[in-house]
Amino acid sequence: MKTGMLVVLMMAGALSVYAETNAVPETDASRPMAPETPVVQAPESVPAESVPAKAEGTMERFSIGTRITWFELETTRKNTFLGHIDELEAIQDGTPDKLYADWWFHRYVGAEVSLERVEARTHNDDPEGISDGNLLAEGFAVSLLGRYANQSRITPFAGVGVAFLSIAFDEEPWWALGYGNPEDYERLGRPAVARGKTREMLPEDSGEGFIVAAGADIRLFRHLSASLYWRYMDLDTKMGYRTAGEEKAPKEIPLSNMAYGAGLKYVF
Repeated sequence: MKTGMLVVLMMAGALSVYAETNAVPETDASRPMAPETPVVQAPESVPAESVPAKAEGTMERFSIGTRITWFELETTRKNTFLGHIDELEAIQDGTPDKLYADWWFHRYVGAEVSLERVEARTHNDDPEGISDGNLLAEGFAVSLLGRYANQSRITPFAGVGVAFLSIAFDEEPWWALGYGNPEDYERLGRPAVARGKTREMLPEDSGEGFIVAAGADIRLFRHLSASLYWRYMDLDTKMGYRTAGEEKAPKEIPLSNMAYGAGLKYVF
């Protein structure tokens, strides 16, 4: 019995030594690994020069400006416009007083209000081309504009509109006071009293003209732009006259014209 127990104890000890000798050491690979925390990198800053700059002046909402215009009448000669008048001569105004204002309520669509003026001197069939006076149409126009907004300094535009004009005639004193010609009137010292029958032109009080326009704005500085301008105005009016108290039937006077202009505008 004692011998059997001794054998058992000896075998148990041998197994214990064997287990310790052949034990596999614990490594990092055998350990359970904790989940890695993802590393969040800060976004790289983009150099300012790599971002395309938005061109100034392409998104303005409101601007005011003025233009100098030169115009030519579509019809200048006719067998008779009215009475002895057979020629109309455009009177140019070189002052930069054609004020206008633009309001862009959309990137590509806007409206414009502008001052308009058309003046023509009448000439009759006398060999020396004497004049009875000047015919004047002036007022304002309202136009709907479209533009090509882009990143360059040049912004083309075009539009259509209606001009609302008052019509007047400025008679020459010799004609209104009934003198035969300007020479007689001058020779008599330009008297203020009538000689013979008095005369008076009777134009329509107002007229409307259809407008087609186009041009381009050229940005000079942040708030200042130059402008090139073209406009066609379809405009006719009627005019009669009174002589010695008798009224003559009115006739149509064509004032359709084409204008070219240049100007400056301030952009808000």
